Amino acid sequence: MKAMLIAVLCALPLLGCFGDTEPDMAPIVSGEVINPGVSRYTLSPGQLAGCIEWLQTYRKDWGTLRARPPSPVQSVAFSHSDGARTYLEFYTGRPGWNGKMLIRSYTKDGTLKFTGFGEFSESETAMLRLNLPGQ
Repeated sequence: MKAMLIAVLCALPLLGCFGDTEPDMAPIVSGEVINPGVSRYTLSPGQLAGCIEWLQTYRKDWGTLRARPPSPVQSVAFSHSDGARTYLEFYTGRPGWNGKMLIRSYTKDGTLKFTGFGEFSESETAMLRLNLPGQ
């Protein structure tokens, strides 16, 4: 299992491209699902690999956010090898926000490096949701 994780981390330029604002991000080394006020789950190596694959597939599908989002229903926090963090926020069930996600990447010192907004169909998010505990 450790070898699989290392192979995935070495093979992908993880979270390296977001449309026109392509931040240079270090590889993802861990992830955690956060259900605000309810629970937190650490992603297994297989779940992490699935999330990374989804992020790579949709890496250029992020646009500019034009409205302030509500509080997320669920988030996935990814840690990078250099101490940077990336958060993927879900708004499923929020009026007018179904299928919408926000991604925010911060440097290791907490400076916001990138914010991207995306709207995805149920079929586009199915692979991602399969890799999140409790789905």
